[in-house]
Amino acid sequence: MTDGPERIAAAFASHGRRAALMPYLMGGFPDVETSLRVGIACADADADLVELGIPYRWEEGVVLVVPTSAEAQVDALLDEIDENAADGEGEGEAALLEVEAGEDGGEEAAAAMGDLFVAADGMSHGTYEEAEVVDFIEAAAAVAQCLPPFGIEAQVWGRIQKESSAIVTALEKGNEGDDDEGVIEAARSLRDLLRHYV
Repeated sequence: MTDGPERIAAAFASHGRRAALMPYLMGGFPDVETSLRVGIACADADADLVELGIPYRWEEGVVLVVPTSAEAQVDALLDEIDENAADGEGEGEAALLEVEAGEDGGEEAAAAMGDLFVAADGMSHGTYEEAEVVDFIEAAAAVAQCLPPFGIEAQVWGRIQKESSAIVTALEKGNEGDDDEGVIEAARSLRDLLRHYV
């Protein structure tokens, strides 16, 4: 019987340059039975590998395990969090709750980002039609009005908004400053950036 690293190497070797199907599942979510059924279904559907995440919780009285080399740094960080939470005015605690709540653009932002990816992809193949331009402008407008989706850093979201806005500006110039190659290259660049997140 082969071990994990050997199985992973074999899965990649058997495909040559073709991509491998590797779904990621959080073990025990939403419950153990369901996650087991989903994992088996992925394997039955010819997944090459099934990556299983280890769930974690941080509850009162539970010990946080960290590498010995990082223990002092983690202790200092936790002490700083405790000090900020107990600053007397309650602002620290409210800030912690705000961070924990994680305000984001929700499903609307995720859908807008997906639409922008599809629109940028459509415009990146050398020629594009009026309908593709309209789709892109609408998707860029939706992205411009949203907070970042969950998991997307504000800096990355700002870059996505800036690049899509620049493409819209170039498209709106139309025949005055027609630069199809510039628009196509910018659309490719935006598509490649978004590919990591959709």
